[in-house]
Amino acid sequence: ADVFGLPIHMLELKGEATSWGAAVAAGVGAGIYDWSIAAERSQVVAVVEPNPANRQRYDELLNLFTESYLALAPVYARLARIGE
Repeated sequence: ADVFGLPIHMLELKGEATSWGAAVAAGVGAGIYDWSIAAERSQVVAVVEPNPANRQRYDELLNLFTESYLALAPVYARLARIGE
């Protein structure tokens, strides 16, 4: 929630959520289901709201990462050429 600044809806289905999601996607692709089944079977049990102070901190860290990456991009390119 803090990283994206958006609320996270926690679903009742946790342990098998990825398998269930893949099965629904396959069913939709095969024409068996439409996407409404996902909404029907997904119960929200909690909502985690973002913390604005943490969000600001993540923005600062993203700016630092971007600055660092751009500064080091030429070094990465040279390292890649050496490895060829």
